[in-house]
Amino acid sequence: MILLVSFRFIVAPLQDLGEQVSQLKPGKSNLSLVQLKTSGRSKEVDKLTLSFNQLITQVNQQVEKLKQVDAERRELFEHLSHDLRTPLASLHGFLETIDIQQNALSSEDRSTYIQRCLKNARQLKRFVDQIFELANLESGQVTTNLEPLPIAELLYDLVEKFDYVASQKQLSLKVDVANEKVQIVTDIAKLERVLSNLIENAIRHTPNHGEITLKVLDQEQSDQVLVEIRDTGSGIPEEDIPHLFDPRYRGSKAMEDGERHIGLGLTITQKLLNIIGSEIKVSNNPDVGAKFSFYLPVS
Repeated sequence: MILLVSFRFIVAPLQDLGEQVSQLKPGKSNLSLVQLKTSGRSKEVDKLTLSFNQLITQVNQQVEKLKQVDAERRELFEHLSHDLRTPLASLHGFLETIDIQQNALSSEDRSTYIQRCLKNARQLKRFVDQIFELANLESGQVTTNLEPLPIAELLYDLVEKFDYVASQKQLSLKVDVANEKVQIVTDIAKLERVLSNLIENAIRHTPNHGEITLKVLDQEQSDQVLVEIRDTGSGIPEEDIPHLFDPRYRGSKAMEDGERHIGLGLTITQKLLNIIGSEIKVSNNPDVGAKFSFYLPVS
């Protein structure tokens, strides 16, 4: 009798659970695992079944995340392929023209074609550099080297660096620092890359005779400063702001500067700031243009 009771309430439910577990596998059209059924004959075995179901739920959630990441990567590769194909096709076309018509081309036409080849080659190099930089940042192997730095000194250096480019559009580059003696603690190389990306972005989207301001605000009773990059450009459509740092995103109303841009600059900027322990925010100015901002610790 005891053996019969044991078989009915313990052994049989365990056998049923074992058969269900042995049959666990994703379906042909669905990678998700099916939840196990409780027997109702043994509380202990049913508890074990519920534990298996919790694990199955976690596995299914991870599978869904992987599917989403895979879909996003495929979409990103499609965008990157399109962006790379255009300058590559243009470069190939100009080189082919030079090769076929080399004796018929005037020195002026030859020089024009070569300059266009160089322009497309530079675009390709910039695209590839951004792709490799993003891949490196996503690898999780990036280290930081924190050092004290007078933030005003870095901003003035960047204004000097971008002065010539800004002058081509008659743009005014300004530095507005509440306390020029304040020192921050950060990875200098990564911060310079962040600010360079944001300044380049502001120059690209600000019309001629506009203004770009690099501003640093002290925070009362805080060990941080607020860094802002403001421009008087075209602003950002509100519906685009949540997707601005998506590597697949391209602004629907962004002003262009006559060259193609692969659209990874802001994604790289966000990841660099995350690495040095900060978070970037973006909004439209009340009057005109956009504002990017983030906090940095002071020494």
